[in-house]
Amino acid sequence: MRYEEPMKIIEMLRLGVQGYSQREIARSINCGKSTVGEAQKRCRAVGLTYETAVKMTDDQIKRLLYPQAVGGRPEKAGIDWEAIQKKLDGGKRVKLRYVWESYRQDNPDGLGYSQFCCRYKQWRNTTGKDVVMVQEREPGKELFVDWAGDTADHRSDGMCGG
Repeated sequence: MRYEEPMKIIEMLRLGVQGYSQREIARSINCGKSTVGEAQKRCRAVGLTYETAVKMTDDQIKRLLYPQAVGGRPEKAGIDWEAIQKKLDGGKRVKLRYVWESYRQDNPDGLGYSQFCCRYKQWRNTTGKDVVMVQEREPGKELFVDWAGDTADHRSDGMCGG
């Protein structure tokens, strides 16, 4: 069964109390009818009602309805995200896919590419590596030159009379 966010669970319960069908609830919260049915079944199994769900935190709802997801699988060996970032910053053409491939060579049972990217993104968000400086400026007043990337080849090869 697909995991649903606690806010969607609460909305499912609220609409269910008001007498909406599973199909109407699914359309309202943008998910499948079978997902609504499974979530309602889980709620009935643990005795979760709309009135009690509203008073609970998101973590409490997750633990109650999806105990295996909260406990989860054991964490893979710790990854040195700082070292990953240094590799990415080290060269112009170094991409996350290349870094992941070298990680997998060293850790054959390590994270798959999608989880590697997801965890890397989470790490960047929590460490502030994604912070961007916004520059307020008047258009046309200043000129900014972007020196990043490949450089142009200015050789004279006889093609343009040079």
